[in-house]
Amino acid sequence: MTGIYGAYLYNDQMPIALLVAMHALTILGPTLIKIGYVMRLLAQHRIRGPETTVGACLQAIAV
Repeated sequence: MTGIYGAYLYNDQMPIALLVAMHALTILGPTLIKIGYVMRLLAQHRIRGPETTVGACLQAIAV
């Protein structure tokens, strides 16, 4: 959110390096959130094990 505010909504002047950083944050911020989410899913998969995957659940229902 800081990147979007600084890059597009803030109307005062700022140094060019800061403006470039704000524009970079509009791309890097969501990317880091997605990477964190995938890491969370991988950790949950390791803790619970493969028997809690959707495929295993569907096989259990089919039996």
